[in-house]
Amino acid sequence: MKTWHDVALERGMPASPDGSYSGDAYAAVGVAILNGCPGCGACVAPYNSFQIAPDNPFAYCRDCAGVDQRH
Repeated sequence: MKTWHDVALERGMPASPDGSYSGDAYAAVGVAILNGCPGCGACVAPYNSFQIAPDNPFAYCRDCAGVDQRH
């Protein structure tokens, strides 16, 4: 399972000269910068939301995506 940030990078999202990523860069590759988890309604962004399947366009929070929080 990957974050939506990872998906954006795979789609070719370019970094700014300082290494940051703009909202416009995410939008250019079809990734929203702010979403609501369809499972619980939590506010999520590309760095903390997960794509649960390649054909599922929704951004799930860590808990609803079933991501193990232990490292």
